[in-house]
Amino acid sequence: MAGDERVEELRRRKALRHFGVFAGLKYPNDAVYQDRKIAGILSEGVYRRDTYHVVIGIGVNTNVDLDRLPPDVQPTATTLKREVNLFVANDEFLDYLLNQIDDLYSRYRNTRIEFLIKDYRGQCTTIGKRVTATTSKGSITGRAYDIALNGALIIMDDANAKHEFVEGSLSRSSPETSARPATCPVKREGLMTRLRVRRVHGGR
Repeated sequence: MAGDERVEELRRRKALRHFGVFAGLKYPNDAVYQDRKIAGILSEGVYRRDTYHVVIGIGVNTNVDLDRLPPDVQPTATTLKREVNLFVANDEFLDYLLNQIDDLYSRYRNTRIEFLIKDYRGQCTTIGKRVTATTSKGSITGRAYDIALNGALIIMDDANAKHEFVEGSLSRSSPETSARPATCPVKREGLMTRLRVRRVHGGR
């Protein structure tokens, strides 16, 4: 399912750029412009008999005034209307996005996952940032180091140990965060994602 999400995120970013917003990808499922969220994605997998299906939902803030968004998200959100000095018809945006999704999905089905992850990694603004990942077992703070082939975020902690995260919640951290206890609750930013912690041994 991680591969399908990465495909959708790449196409969503290209659609935003096509309409004048040069957004980046914030791991795991947001598109951001100048640190403000403009789009998000959620996916869910389900089996129907012997076939595995993935249902993907994409949300983009298009022709909406920022003050009409919920007050708690206004400081960290933006919209196409706010960033682009022209009216973008929702139907036009949707048509372009769906065409891009079809194109990339066709390519992805016949391309090694390494190339998809490389494309995603190059557009992910989280890489290099200090983050805190929180799971049911506690929290780990460190530098977002890389994206694994399974779509997990690799975090290098202050002892240079690498950890994969695929279940829990993720937030940006200030340098002072590392002085807090590992189990200190962290304020969630953006959409909740499922992350699961796993220690990674060896190199990149």
